[in-house]
Amino acid sequence: MSKVDRAGPEAIAKQLFQVLDDALAKRSYLVGETPSIADIALYTYTAHAPEGGVSLEPYPALRAWIARIEALPRFVPMRRSPLPAEPASLQAQR
Repeated sequence: MSKVDRAGPEAIAKQLFQVLDDALAKRSYLVGETPSIADIALYTYTAHAPEGGVSLEPYPALRAWIARIEALPRFVPMRRSPLPAEPASLQAQR
């Protein structure tokens, strides 16, 4: 069985989330003060990142944005998957 490279994709996700968090610290939605297709397009991938092992804890503005999206009228959530347990081999690398 081949080893899965989690470090590379996780680093990219953290960089992206930091850019989004910085932008959302200055405005309510990605393109201004009202939701747009950009918010809808990024919501699911971002909101469900913890299911892939990427924490959203370091990004308060991003988490607040997720809450704003989820509070929109007629919002329908995607079913969440259980959070993965981190393998011992990854814990040892940290």
